[in-house]
Amino acid sequence: MSSEKMLAAPGSRSTPLLPNLSHTRKLLGLPTSFAQMLEQMRSSLEIDLPLSRATTYKFNDLAGIQQVSQKSRDKVTVFLQHAMLATNSPDLPTPNEQEYTGGASETGWIGVARALNQSRSNLKQWNYLIDFIEARIELEHDLLNQVSLSNSPQDIVFNNYIALLQSQTLIPESSLRCAHLILNEQRHSYSEEDIALWLCHSRLDFYFSTIALLELGWLDLLRQISPEMLERKPLWFERGIMSSFIQPLVIEGDKVELKDSFDIFLKWLADDIGTSPSKNRITLNKMASYIPIDKIDETANGYDLGEKRRDLLKDWRKGKLPSYSKFRGFIEKLRSARQSSVEVDFLTDIGMAVMAIDRLFLEIFEDLEHSQSIQCQSTQCFQAFNRSIVRYPEYYRYFQASYSKKQGA
Repeated sequence: MSSEKMLAAPGSRSTPLLPNLSHTRKLLGLPTSFAQMLEQMRSSLEIDLPLSRATTYKFNDLAGIQQVSQKSRDKVTVFLQHAMLATNSPDLPTPNEQEYTGGASETGWIGVARALNQSRSNLKQWNYLIDFIEARIELEHDLLNQVSLSNSPQDIVFNNYIALLQSQTLIPESSLRCAHLILNEQRHSYSEEDIALWLCHSRLDFYFSTIALLELGWLDLLRQISPEMLERKPLWFERGIMSSFIQPLVIEGDKVELKDSFDIFLKWLADDIGTSPSKNRITLNKMASYIPIDKIDETANGYDLGEKRRDLLKDWRKGKLPSYSKFRGFIEKLRSARQSSVEVDFLTDIGMAVMAIDRLFLEIFEDLEHSQSIQCQSTQCFQAFNRSIVRYPEYYRYFQASYSKKQGA
């Protein structure tokens, strides 16, 4: 199968409906294997998981998990429940072997949905996102069954696949037409720029959708717990927050520059995080003073903690992004010092989404730069990238309108 065709194959491990979970975890800066996740949580939260390392690492694949006893699985379930309570974060158990589907991308997401559902009462701001993920799991499951069980001619399968993407995603019609041509190997019917647009739109659709739903959920909650923010920050509710951090590429002749969304986010934090009206902007140097430093990180030979914090902030601004625990600790200190009325979890979740976007944009940027199957002339492919990333406000408005209708019904 050609690399172009792999971009669109309905039976592949990752479709625009639902990406591979390990890829999503990578974008969030989280461990990409379940065993790594358990080890990290055990270490950082100091919660006991009474399993040997060998047993823990069996949870990484289907063959291994089938060898794990029910008693050990129950221990993992209890451990994850304790971890979720300790962090107020749904950090993701694994499905049992009956929920595996032979390597499909829905594998793992079933466990995510189950964990999120168990936490619904404590994570009301995630309700829109939970419903969306559950719906996508069902769609992906049905699609994979159709592909594996259908006796229909290949062109009928492809037509049904494109029709599904047309009804369930916000991928533009032009890119879906290109995908259809790619699937049918009509090589001379589309351009290199068309391929680049399909690659960008198909990989961004799920993440733009989930981020829009995440911030819609948070803004709904903010209306309830801090109604004064409606008056103080009307633009947050009208167009969302993430739109401010997603910037197009800077293209000057043959020079192309990818902006760091997280750097823009940090400046936003310095300007205003919903603090009391009397609070003014703080400098980035002052903001660096809120970065938590563990004793183990202290550096001798005259390199004091202030310098360490300032250098860490410089690293963050240059794309060396912080871990979840380091970032959350920073937000807690900053919010307390600035007397912000905005929830720590809200700012943390938005920041994590921004970091994910940075990693995703860089990944797509590098794929366009080095792809063997896409040889765009000049900056055509990067112009295509620009046209795809500036569409985020469309996603926010679409889901805002969809859920406003449901609430008004």
